Amino acid sequence: MRRLVATNMHSMSWDAGSSQSSEWVIASFESPQSTNKFKHWLESKNVLSDTKVLVTDDSWSVINWTTWDRIKSNLQETFCGIPIKLYDGKLMWCLEYNSLEIARFGRFNHEKIV
Repeated sequence: MRRLVATNMHSMSWDAGSSQSSEWVIASFESPQSTNKFKHWLESKNVLSDTKVLVTDDSWSVINWTTWDRIKSNLQETFCGIPIKLYDGKLMWCLEYNSLEIARFGRFNHEKIV
C-alpha cells in the first residue's frame, strides 16, 4: 500500500479548503463552533460509514485499520495534534492532518494511477 501511495500521490486532486486558494481547513476542537465546522467538512466528503480506512503516521511506522464510522465517532482521539494520514482501503482518497490542527482531503485520479 505504501508503494502505491508513494507512486501515485502526484495524481491527487485536493478538494477546496477554507478558501479557494488553499486546500487546508481548520481541524480544531477549541470550541463547539470549530468542532461542528470540522465535522460538517468531514461529512461533506460523502464517505460511506463502513469504508475501511488505513491510518498511519508520516513514516508509516504505525499502521492501523479502522472504518470511517469509527473515525467520525472518535474525532478527538484521531485528530489529537499528532500528524496522521488516512487512506481509503481502495485508494479512492486521502485525508492528511498535521500538528498545526489543519487537514486536507484529496481524491486519487484513477486514470493516472500507475
